[in-house]
Amino acid sequence: MNNSRITFNVLYYIKKAVTLRDGQNPIYCRITVNGSRTEFSVNRTIDENNWSQRANKSIGKDQTSKTLNQYLEQLRVKIYNTQADLAQKQEPLTATRIKNKLFGLDERPLMLLEMYDEHNEKLARSIDHGISKSTHTRHCTTRSHLSLFINMKYGITDITIRDINNAFIQDFDHYLRVDRKCNNNSSVKYQKNFKKIIKYALDNGWIAKDPFIGIRYRFEKTNKPYLTTEELDRLILKLFEIQRLSIVRDVFVFCSYTGLSFVDVKSLRYSDLKHEPNGSTWIEKPRQKTKVMSEIPLLPKARELVEKYKIHEDKSDAALVFPVSSNQKMNAYLKEIAILCNINKVLTTHVARHTFATTIAMGNNIPIEVIAKILGHSSTKETRIYAVVEKQLIGKAMGKLMHPVGVN
Repeated sequence: MNNSRITFNVLYYIKKAVTLRDGQNPIYCRITVNGSRTEFSVNRTIDENNWSQRANKSIGKDQTSKTLNQYLEQLRVKIYNTQADLAQKQEPLTATRIKNKLFGLDERPLMLLEMYDEHNEKLARSIDHGISKSTHTRHCTTRSHLSLFINMKYGITDITIRDINNAFIQDFDHYLRVDRKCNNNSSVKYQKNFKKIIKYALDNGWIAKDPFIGIRYRFEKTNKPYLTTEELDRLILKLFEIQRLSIVRDVFVFCSYTGLSFVDVKSLRYSDLKHEPNGSTWIEKPRQKTKVMSEIPLLPKARELVEKYKIHEDKSDAALVFPVSSNQKMNAYLKEIAILCNINKVLTTHVARHTFATTIAMGNNIPIEVIAKILGHSSTKETRIYAVVEKQLIGKAMGKLMHPVGVN
């Protein structure tokens, strides 16, 4: 928290709703720091008629009123001195901390993992209300890594938020990369999640200095795996004796021809399928992750798969189109499928989305803007991560320059 940019105010007021037996009202003090406030009784009372809220003091002319105003002014000076002392020491500035220090109250230090648990509980309550389940899961995983690191490094179960410094963050990064064997991009994702928690503490004035200052993490560009046309055909034509493998293959193929992510195909219902007068069928469904509407015309292969599973499932609008397993099981079965189909790639549900963008869409010269719309992206910048320009596409495009029009 930057103490030079805080707003700070001290206000006295009387509680008009509370009238004591002698007809007077109690006086309270309100401390406000950056919009957050705390209140407490100053253990003094006054007749409502002698109080000026505008002047913030008694307007009586007797000695009792003068003594009260002196007391209130002295208390105000103490509060400002306490605020100045905290600012000079670069300690966190909050209204509650100023009040506690003013009265000599010991504050229990805020613990990192306790704060992270509170943050994650709020995320859990916000799932499907602006927060996706995957966001909550990522933060829970980051919290788990931090817990294991703190225990290994310090031999304790938690650490105070004020003990988080630059060295802690560097050591945590080393732990992720070396002890947990996370690649660069995974490590960066965990650190970015952690940084959000630190920002939360900074915004609330629980720590005075950002421990991430001077630390920069960058994602490395990676080659996203996808299936070629030949590999996809091999997968489609493969006969599986085990039903679970056949179902997983079909769901993967459907995603390869529609670009749906795992979470969106798992929740796909017949009500999301719109039949047009010209005989075409479209998926009209907001992406669960971004809520951006996906509008996807079903290609013949995708329509075949929808028809195939109609005989097995309830056909009401609310029914699910496919019997999709958990993402973990899907990915495990896809590894079996890759071996059986002689595909030397690590297959996951996300590979299907890449396959659609690269092999199906770009391989057939679909403009990137159209691909972005189908994938439910808000900009083509996101789409370029998926859509890799294949070597054969480059060769096809450059081949036109080998024999330019009008040149003999």
